[in-house]
Amino acid sequence: MVLKGKLLIFTIIISFSLGFSINALADLAGGKWSKSTVYFGVNGETDNYISSIKNGFTSWNGSNSNISYKYFEDVSLSQPVDVWTRWYTDQLGFPEQQVIAEGYYGFGVPYPIGSSTHEYGYMYLVDDNFIPLSYFDKRFVVMHEAGHLLGLDHTTNFLRDSVMDEWDQFKFDYPQSYDKTELGKIY
Repeated sequence: MVLKGKLLIFTIIISFSLGFSINALADLAGGKWSKSTVYFGVNGETDNYISSIKNGFTSWNGSNSNISYKYFEDVSLSQPVDVWTRWYTDQLGFPEQQVIAEGYYGFGVPYPIGSSTHEYGYMYLVDDNFIPLSYFDKRFVVMHEAGHLLGLDHTTNFLRDSVMDEWDQFKFDYPQSYDKTELGKIY
C-alpha cells in the first residue's frame, strides 16, 4: 500500500512537471519568419482595444533591423495578413487541435508548429481576462505574445529583465536588452 501511495505521488509530480514544461507553446514552436516585415490584422470587435493591440505588436519594431511588424491597414488591403489577432471566449477549450498550450490573457501561435519557418500565425486574446486590463497591461500582453510569434521562448533566467518572462508580467513598456539579444540570435 505504501508503494502504491508513493507511486501515485511520483506520477502526480511527473505529470505536473511535464505539464509545466510543455505548457509554453513557444517551447515547441521556435522557428522564424522568412520575411523582414510581418503584417498583422485584427478580427472582431476591437474599437476600444485596437490602439493597445497595435502598440503591443509594433513595440518590437526597432529591436532588430531584420524583422518588424506592420498593421495591414497601414499599407494596402491587397497585402496578405501574416498574423491575425482573434478573440477567444473560453479559456479552457481550444479551437486548434494542433496546439497544446494556452495562456491566461492570450497566446501567440506560429504555424506550422515545430517548423523552422513560420508561414502564418494567430494571436488569441482571452476576452474575459484581457478586456478588464488597463491599456498598458493590454499592450504588454500583446507585446509578450507577439514575441512568441517572432520565435522567442519564455526566458528561463529569472534574474534578467524580459518581456518574455512569464512571471514578470506588466513590468515593461518595451522589449528589454535581453529580449533584443535573444531576437538577434534568431534574425
